[in-house]
Amino acid sequence: MADHQGFFEAASGGTLFLDEHLLAALERAKGNRAVAARLLGIGRSTFYRRAASLGIKPER
Repeated sequence: MADHQGFFEAASGGTLFLDEHLLAALERAKGNRAVAARLLGIGRSTFYRRAASLGIKPER
């Protein structure tokens, strides 16, 4: 598993970039947000916060 933390730092303000990576990780994790956060190398709460700021709502 690659460490993708640098992607977020390099994107500084690149909403489209973050959106694509969050969605790709979420798809790869089959909707499991904790797994998606691990794939991106970020904490679960950070994932939730970034997803919410991009308008990505949790599915129920």
